[in-house]
Amino acid sequence: MSGIGKLNSWGSLWAQVSSHMQATGAHAAQTVVLLPFFQLQSVARKSWQESARAGSSFPPRIETTTSWQRRISHFTPDAFDLSFDAGLDAVRARGYLARAGLKAHSALLEPRLVEAAQQLGGLAAAIEPSKRAAWAAQLRDEIGWGAGVGAQGAQTNPAFASYEAAVSRIALEWAAASSYAGDVLFDAALGDEIQALIVLRGVQRNALAEHLAQRMGAKALILDLPQGSYGQISVQTADDAEDEAQRAAACVLAHLAAGRSPVALPAIDRLATRRISAMLHESGVSVMDETGWKLSTTRAAGNLMSLLRAASVHATHDEFLDWLKHCAVNQALVQCFEHELRKQNSHLAGINNAQSAIEFIVDGNALPWRQLLNSLRRERALSDWLRDVRAALQISGQWAALQSDTAGEQIIAALHWDSHDAQIILQSDASRMSLNELTSWVQTALEGASFKPAAPIGALGAPQVVILPLAQLAARPFAAAVIAGCDELRLPAAPDLQ
Repeated sequence: MSGIGKLNSWGSLWAQVSSHMQATGAHAAQTVVLLPFFQLQSVARKSWQESARAGSSFPPRIETTTSWQRRISHFTPDAFDLSFDAGLDAVRARGYLARAGLKAHSALLEPRLVEAAQQLGGLAAAIEPSKRAAWAAQLRDEIGWGAGVGAQGAQTNPAFASYEAAVSRIALEWAAASSYAGDVLFDAALGDEIQALIVLRGVQRNALAEHLAQRMGAKALILDLPQGSYGQISVQTADDAEDEAQRAAACVLAHLAAGRSPVALPAIDRLATRRISAMLHESGVSVMDETGWKLSTTRAAGNLMSLLRAASVHATHDEFLDWLKHCAVNQALVQCFEHELRKQNSHLAGINNAQSAIEFIVDGNALPWRQLLNSLRRERALSDWLRDVRAALQISGQWAALQSDTAGEQIIAALHWDSHDAQIILQSDASRMSLNELTSWVQTALEGASFKPAAPIGALGAPQVVILPLAQLAARPFAAAVIAGCDELRLPAAPDLQ
């Protein structure tokens, strides 16, 4: 593996790549250039075409570890693998806790186990599969765990005296025993198809790419992304959050008025970024958000959660009415029902007069709202829950609303309503869940997924402002950048190396 070089332009980078290809005797079709994030792919391909060094020669394969893996094969985690999907991993975690004798504490330990396993999984995925067991053994020795401790050891070994230790041990065993999508890349690095590998290193470390480079030895080269040059830098001091947002929005508008587009807006503080984005939208600026936000905060998620909250035996008037307002029923009747509830100030169980007025039609038969909600109050397996909740959403008209909404489509995918592979995994969990447990699982799944809206297109055919992670600002051709939140509390002192 060759050393790391610092380059000032894409042209000098491609010169290094061409020299490495010549030194290794690799054809461009057998050369892979690994980027740190996929947004650089169009930039890299364009710069290759414009490079005088490249001329009309055949370009190398410009990939990320994810795109490279997907070109090789489709990966589907099995029922025991770590998947980095919040909903599926929560199901797996519950099974591991039950086998470790910790089923009674599942509600407390499940989210902690998923978090710990996913953190360790990020490290394990970068280890060659044949060396993963040795990696796990070394960690056990460093922490002081015996290699022979089994599931029963969680109750007897002093190392498992606390729940935290038990979660850590299960997480390590889970991460070490899992297969990962990137495993096929080690096979590719060992084969004859790839003769040269160039890893472009960004701000954050890509452990998988670096381990692939180590595996390929002299055929691999690691280079830093082009650093480029910076223009004028100005610093402004804000009095409070609102002043900061107004100043940042004004700076963006000033750059656009001066013809500097697109403008990068790194999302250091998500709340501040939302304020700035709202101000820019009011000014007619087209904004593309590459970071997204939690799927649980979308209106479509509120539509789904309204049903689960209304079905609870402890549902309040407001929760029940919120659900009805999401349903495809006569909203005039809903308003009358709301008036009756407010007037009598009674619990839902005491309201009968309007019960027959608000109903759903199923196969030509009337189904009162109370019967629909009561059908969701008994325990059942998760796969049965998903089937029955989907049926309830279809009856109430909420399913059609989810299907017609971009965020709703992502919710359907996050809960695996249309995934055959995931349904097999969900059906493998036969444990019964209450409505409260299901609601918690749905919330976990939606919290673990990000909603990324479609990019609006401006008058020039491209977004004027791009919201992105700070680390992904590197080597991208932005005309200007406005970075809000550069203080000792919010600006990261160092990049996250995980």
